[in-house]
Amino acid sequence: VHGNSYRLNYQRYLASSGTHVGLAAYRFSTRGFRTLNDTATRADDAWVDTGRTRQRYQMNLSQRLGERTSLQLSGGHVAYWDSGQRRNDVQLALQTSWRRANVGVSVQRYRSERGDQDTRYALNVSVPLGTAPQSPRLSTQLSHSPRTDQAQLSLNGTLGAQRNTHYSLSAGHGSDGVRNQSAYVGHQGAHGHFNAGYSHAAGQRSQTLGASGSVVLHRGGVNFGPPLGNGFALVQAKGAEGARIG
Repeated sequence: VHGNSYRLNYQRYLASSGTHVGLAAYRFSTRGFRTLNDTATRADDAWVDTGRTRQRYQMNLSQRLGERTSLQLSGGHVAYWDSGQRRNDVQLALQTSWRRANVGVSVQRYRSERGDQDTRYALNVSVPLGTAPQSPRLSTQLSHSPRTDQAQLSLNGTLGAQRNTHYSLSAGHGSDGVRNQSAYVGHQGAHGHFNAGYSHAAGQRSQTLGASGSVVLHRGGVNFGPPLGNGFALVQAKGAEGARIG
């Protein structure tokens, strides 16, 4: 299967006013183009083009309000191949901080799986459990829509002197009776990145294990390290083992 996709993207940030504007247009010029998500979530080998994106437009606007508050407005429009259905969604969100707590409220207008328009309201509150910079944060999210009410509670934090081990615990419940739980831990070490996760939702369980890193072969031997970008440097400095480069 072959296809083409084109994207036009514009970003502008005005530091004097704290305004960020983003505009993007995506054009999937042929029916044969499919994203990685399309390929991974296909139900069977009977490929159909109904519901495949033909074009998508997206707009994002962020405005800083004082030192602790920001306002975000985002929206999008999607059209599909071989379908007259159009999907429009818009979201307005306000985020602020009070002392050491972060508070966010949002309202989203979107098209549900049934094809009708729904409105979702959400409240997010995050507070640290302690005064140390490394203290974990307890977060809660409450949301309401015509279909269901949901409540989610999560705990996130870091471990270690370098704060390179991250963990999270989460549990939620909806008015439709669906419960979910998840746990995750990830470590970014000098010899690689490692992570493990577990989730249970709607009667289904999943476990994940991951590892990524690099192996550099050189005249002096072999070095194991974290994932590398397009460019990297190998430094030999005797007696400076464990030193960090900023």
